[in-house]
Amino acid sequence: MIESLPNLLKPEVLYRHFFLNLKSLAWLKHLKKNGWFDLQSGLWVYEVPDQPRIYTAPRWPAMVYVKKIADYTKDRPDDETVRILAAIVNDVISYSNNNQERILHQYTVWDLVEIIATFPTERLERQHITFMSHALRWGPPLLVQNEIEQKFFPKLLNVEAKELTLVFLEVMIKDSKMLSMMEKQAPAIVKLCGIEAVNIALKQIHNIIAEHVGRFRMLQEIEADPAEKLLGYEELLVHFTCSLLRRAESDNIAGTVEDLFQKSHDIFKRIALHAITHHYEALKHLFWKWQGNLLEETLLKPELYRLLQTNCQTFDEVEIEQILQWIESKQYNTRFAEDEETRSKQEAYRKREWLSALMETDNEKVVSAYQKYEQINSAKLERPGLLLWTTIYLEAGTSPTTIEKLSNMSNAQIAALLNNFKGEDASGPSVPTEEGLAEMLEEYVALNPRRFANDLHPFQSVRNFYQYWILRGLLKAWRDKREFDCAKLLDFIHQLVSSEEFWAKQHKGRYDGHSEWIFAVAELIEAGTRDGEYAFDAKLLPLAEKILLILVEKVQLKSSPSESVSVAVVNSDSGRVFSAMVNYALQFARVQSKDQVDRWPQAIKADFTKRLDRNVEPSFEFSFTLGAYLTYLLYLDEVWLVDNIDRIFPKQDEYHWHVAFSGYLLYSRPLSESIYSLLKKHGHYQKVLNSDFCNRQIDASVLPEPDVVYLDSQQIDLTVDRVVKEKLVSDICLGWMEGFEILEDESSLIYQLVNSENPNLLSTLIHFFWKKRNNLPEQLKTKVIPTWRALYESLSQKDDVEKYGEVLSRLSGWVALVDKIDGEVLKWLKMSTQYIRGLTDSAFFVEELLPHAIKTPAEVGDIYLGMLSHNIYPYHDQEHIQGIVRVLYNTGHKEIADRICNLYGEAGFDFLRSLYDENQN
Repeated sequence: MIESLPNLLKPEVLYRHFFLNLKSLAWLKHLKKNGWFDLQSGLWVYEVPDQPRIYTAPRWPAMVYVKKIADYTKDRPDDETVRILAAIVNDVISYSNNNQERILHQYTVWDLVEIIATFPTERLERQHITFMSHALRWGPPLLVQNEIEQKFFPKLLNVEAKELTLVFLEVMIKDSKMLSMMEKQAPAIVKLCGIEAVNIALKQIHNIIAEHVGRFRMLQEIEADPAEKLLGYEELLVHFTCSLLRRAESDNIAGTVEDLFQKSHDIFKRIALHAITHHYEALKHLFWKWQGNLLEETLLKPELYRLLQTNCQTFDEVEIEQILQWIESKQYNTRFAEDEETRSKQEAYRKREWLSALMETDNEKVVSAYQKYEQINSAKLERPGLLLWTTIYLEAGTSPTTIEKLSNMSNAQIAALLNNFKGEDASGPSVPTEEGLAEMLEEYVALNPRRFANDLHPFQSVRNFYQYWILRGLLKAWRDKREFDCAKLLDFIHQLVSSEEFWAKQHKGRYDGHSEWIFAVAELIEAGTRDGEYAFDAKLLPLAEKILLILVEKVQLKSSPSESVSVAVVNSDSGRVFSAMVNYALQFARVQSKDQVDRWPQAIKADFTKRLDRNVEPSFEFSFTLGAYLTYLLYLDEVWLVDNIDRIFPKQDEYHWHVAFSGYLLYSRPLSESIYSLLKKHGHYQKVLNSDFCNRQIDASVLPEPDVVYLDSQQIDLTVDRVVKEKLVSDICLGWMEGFEILEDESSLIYQLVNSENPNLLSTLIHFFWKKRNNLPEQLKTKVIPTWRALYESLSQKDDVEKYGEVLSRLSGWVALVDKIDGEVLKWLKMSTQYIRGLTDSAFFVEELLPHAIKTPAEVGDIYLGMLSHNIYPYHDQEHIQGIVRVLYNTGHKEIADRICNLYGEAGFDFLRSLYDENQN
């Protein structure tokens, strides 16, 4: 019989029927021996039409049978059967084709996860756990995560499979979700694995630091409650490590904690302090043997404060005296204090902060010292024990001088210091560096802007690097509304940009070139013209204009960005200059007569008009800025905008048209009827709908997992910019809601969108409605039925309807948007449910179908049977499926309910068995 199967099952329909209905264990060994579970021979993979290298694959029927056997064997262990199952799984998860790729459907990935989870621990191997870690990305992530969290990992702990648990930790520790889960299991992990689990976590921290020493430096307190705060991966990893140490036996971790104190990176010392806090009696000797003043270790502050506060009542007189000496002798950072009184108050505040950790001792010296400093500075202690972010930031290097010394220097002397100082080659928080000097200079300028703005001449001779940080300081002062002489600042900048010598200088260092300098100047002018309530004096606008017109000629042309265009524009000098020019023009318009039609300065208008010729201005930044600021350009000069709309969006130049329209869709908000009508009249929206516009920008990171996954390669051609696409669809739908469009009008944009040949656009349209299902505006609700009807008529007439399978699958979710399933909706849903794809679509559909079962049970039963007849078996959302079947039984539709139960049973799903039995008389 087994030899005849290849001929008997050659038609795919018979192959599927055989394996979906096969239950006998006796077949397993023979089917394995004859290669029926080999990926190469048993998996159909289809390339999606017109989408090269995009594949789809049906669920693998043979693996459905294997899963049924695995479920059966789970409660009836049989060594031989488990051995065969393990061999099948191992062959599948290790297989690769000639291109070193392995292609599986999400369902199959999920089947394999569930099969592995049934194995007794003695059959589990490292490769199985590794596969599960990959399945978190390849398969349906929530289902895989739940299977691991609720069943697989607890099983390892319950049977005390120590070696496998250690493998699990080593493999899964790189995943944030698994870290959160493992932290909850920390008591059981420590009980089983002890210090070995701690070492795995510490090794992962070490590996991350080896790649970049700056990692873990931005953590606040490492004992933050993950239930109250969304933690990043580094925080989760440290939190997990500390959880293990807290729960470990003191004797087992003493050596590890002592070693942590010897490591150079502060995160290890912080973890050590955390461990001592919770094992103080056993480990306090490690704390008190520290050489030097612990309070000087700035980044240890949160854990040190917590240790003192938690254990201070156990301190003896000698130990309290030691801490008081530390508090008094510590060098506090008061370098930004402008006078002795301010410095004294800052020191008093910081000393009170440390003393507050000891107040529960009721020690007379502690209380007396606290009261003394409270008289100097009685300000409320804000978040005592936590780090200041500026403190963390400045740890990258230090300044060769102090604020006090700078305050005693003239500007000429400061300029000489900037010109003469050479940073050391070494690195570390205490090493004087140019960056440390520049950061301190920025802060000092920000606090004393008048001093610098009034006498900038000495800084004409310093490097661009330091000029950049001076400008950054003045920008910060402006944003903090600290007044200074803007006229002198702009005059200083104008003198520099007007000098050929300035532009002739060559610079090599970071922030030492002209690009960063231009960016800083443009950002400063933009800040001074953006807010009409707090802006440069109107008399200064002509000088700002002169500077901008010089800068725009000096920016260097950039190549097309490899990153997102919007990000590249924001971070480029030319993008910032163009943005500043628009904001300057808006401020110019605000101070002019509001009755004028042409509101912007003629020089800026002439410059922009000249650059509309892309031979003159080929930069992508200019095109993007035009689109992004289109609404403002309308305000500045509507006639100019109308006359030049086809030059702003040059149809003959695909690249610049694409970039400009992307800028418009991303940033030109809110929707303007004038602009919408203008773009529609000139065919720009139509061009978007009729081109591959929404298939050209690559942003795969925001897309959902595809049904088909490449287990080894990342070569899936995901080429859709979701944000731009969503804004396009949103514009057209909002235009329809506002009455700019008529669905029945074939020339309307909404008609063209609904009848688009682009599946991506149709899916986005469907999602636009569906995502509002929980709070659907009445204005949009009235559009649901007309839109659905139009989509059905369009899709049902397509010869290549299979190409739109994903569209129809998502359209099934619109069952949540209607109050009742009438005859028309029934017809639409029966078409959509034939194409339901992926676990997510099926789960949402079943959940949203359930409320309709009570109102229209016959129609719901008809829909469900139609879905099953196309071999689509939702099975993960079992609670809602059972709910639907229960309603069918309760409303007298027993024949339909029985049929659904039987079909599920024949397909190998038994979760409806008890419900079926309950309703048989």
